[in-house]
Parts: sequence; C-alpha cells; structure tokens
Amino acid sequence: MNAKKLNLFSPLCQTGYGVVGTNVLKQMLLRNISVASFPLGGVHVEQDIAELVHQSIERADSLDRSAPCLKIWHQHDLATTIGRGEYFAIPYFELDTLTDKERFHLRVPDRVLVSSEWHKNVVDTQAEINSTIWNPGVDTSTFCPPEVKRSDGPYRFLVAGKWEVRKGHDILCDIFNSTFGPADNVELLLLTSNPFLSKKEGHRWERLYKDSKLGDKIHIIPHQETHGQVVSLMQQCSCGVFPSRAEGWNLELLECMACGLPVVTFDHTAHSEFCDNKNSYIIKPRSVEPAYDGKWFFGTGNWAKITRQNQKDFGSLMRFCYENRPENPSGVETASNLSWENCVEKLDNIIWG
Repeated sequence: MNAKKLNLFSPLCQTGYGVVGTNVLKQMLLRNISVASFPLGGVHVEQDIAELVHQSIERADSLDRSAPCLKIWHQHDLATTIGRGEYFAIPYFELDTLTDKERFHLRVPDRVLVSSEWHKNVVDTQAEINSTIWNPGVDTSTFCPPEVKRSDGPYRFLVAGKWEVRKGHDILCDIFNSTFGPADNVELLLLTSNPFLSKKEGHRWERLYKDSKLGDKIHIIPHQETHGQVVSLMQQCSCGVFPSRAEGWNLELLECMACGLPVVTFDHTAHSEFCDNKNSYIIKPRSVEPAYDGKWFFGTGNWAKITRQNQKDFGSLMRFCYENRPENPSGVETASNLSWENCVEKLDNIIWG
C-alpha cells in the first residue's frame, strides 16, 4: 500500500486557523502521513513542533502533485489549491447568510468540511453543496484539570478570545458589574488581546472594563506566548464565560472544558455542536438581529440577539457558579472525545477512507 501524502495549505501560527492547521499537521505526522506544508502567512509555532513544521515546509519543494490538498482558510478565499489531487477545504464563519462571493468559493473544493450542524445547514442550503461535519479539537495532553484543586482566594471568571462585539465583550462588563458587588470575592480576568486592533481601539476596550464600578476586580491579561502559559492561567481560574453572539467554533471554550472549568455561554451557532446542559451553563437566544459592529461586520448576515433578560440570566448563572463552585467532569469528557488525536483520525478517514 502506498504511503499517504497530503499537501497542507493553512496558516501555521497562533490564530484560530493557525492552531487548527498546526495541530492537524502534528497529528498527521504522528500517523506517519507525509505532509508538505504551504503556510498561509508567517509561521509561529511552539518549539516542540518547530523542527517538524520546518521539515514539512521543505517537503513542499518536492510535493506530490497528485496528493490530496487540505486548505484551512476563509470561506471567501477557496479558489486556489495545491497540486491536482482531490481538494478538501475547512472554512470557519459566524453568520447565517453567505454572500455571492462566499457561495462561489465554497463550490470550488471537491469537499467542504464544516464545524457543526448549524454550519452545514447554512452551507448546504445556500451554496447548494453537500458538506461534511468535522469538529476541530483540543490538545488534552496540554489542556487538562490541575493536579491540585484551587480552594482559596477569589472566584475567578476567565474571558478568553480577542476583543470583539461578536464575542459579547461589549455587554459582559455590564453583566459583571450588575451581578456582583464590592463585597463579593470575585475577579474577572480578560485574556482578550486582539492583534488586529489599533492601540487606540484596544485601549478603548480596556478602559470600558477598568473604569467600571468593579474595575479593581478586573484584570487585563497580556497575550500569552505559549499554550503552557494559557493552561497555567486557566488552571488558576474558576469558570469560563463566553457571551458570544456567533462562533465558527470557539477553541478557548473547549480548552476551558478540558481544564475542568464550568462554562457559561449562549447556545447558538457552533456552540450548539458541543455545549449542552451537562457540560455547560447555557442560555438559548430566541431570535437573531443584523450583525453589525462597524469594524468586522456590516449587516450582511445575522447573529444572536442578546436581550436584557438574556444578560440577566447570564449574570444569574455566573452568580450560581460563584456561590456553588461546581466542577465540570462532563466538560472534561467532551474535551477528551474531541482530542486532536480523535479529530484527526476522523479527518484521515474523510480524506482517505
């Protein structure tokens, strides 16, 4: 039997696309699949995989043009591929309406892989193709519950994900300040650095929180260079909060689950694929509204409409977690099922099975 070969066309860095691409590459190599990598953008990976990534990039100079190509990239930029083999694409998107350009590009690959049933419905209906659901994963060898449980100190809520209205960062500050008071032993940690914002835009987000009533209980965490640093931070926290209006997946939420944190979130878009009443504290928005933030989204599709009652309910769940300090064994189990090993095994079967 001929050895399996793959041409990987993907970012290899610390963005969401880059994390998926890097972990797919790593697991493919562990499965003895010969991968020739064609990075989209600069390469920024952790030291333990740097040499393997370098070797896969060098392999591109002698690629097998008949090998399948896997592109992990935006749904509006799928017209180019590597070689002449079967073309698989993994895009991520957040809104319920595809543009003409997106529909055109989604029809180019031989097979499109999407992250959830929600995404499949959007793609299959509007692009008129038959997509395949493939869930991305989490590195459970790195993201895991702490060996020693936290038992003292403030109850720490963690927000992880770059500053965005889409991610609900515009409403979370008010939720936190309305739910808790100066006497509550709580903190809100914000791992929300966004490299795509100007310094002025990032400062405006930070001041929204630091100048609020409970600003002394809110801490802005600088960008963490390694996954080990992120894990250390998560293991020092008590609960993850993700008031997102729409998600293509949400790697950080799954990472919090893997670390054993209870999570509070809205049940919409990709969250519905892996968040349920056993592993999450969820609120189901009842309607949608035009997605507009004046920065990334301009009303071409819809995201969840978060009402005042939704915000109060979100705060009530945060309060419940603070007062009861629940653990999340179901979240750890979900993360285990979605380990990168399991996810890439499924991807292997999709491409070559």
